[in-house]
Amino acid sequence: MGKRRAHGEGSIYQRKDGLWVAQTPLPSGKRRYKYAKTQKEAKEWLQKEQRAIADGLIVVDEKVTLSDFLDRWFEDVAKPKTPSGDDCRP
Repeated sequence: MGKRRAHGEGSIYQRKDGLWVAQTPLPSGKRRYKYAKTQKEAKEWLQKEQRAIADGLIVVDEKVTLSDFLDRWFEDVAKPKTPSGDDCRP
């Protein structure tokens, strides 16, 4: 029998057809799945997903309008900067 994982750590198991399934819980309570041909591939995906969740990179079920998204994108990503750090807008 394999090692037991802690609560919230996700799981990896093999189906009867030979595919490996990696499953990780999301902060919203839902689960994300990955089907892989090898156990190694499933483990790597699970570790990558857990790092992304820990770093806060996965946003789930946030409903944002296009206008709000573009406003946030402009402010956080594409805002033109002058050498002094001030924005170029009047």
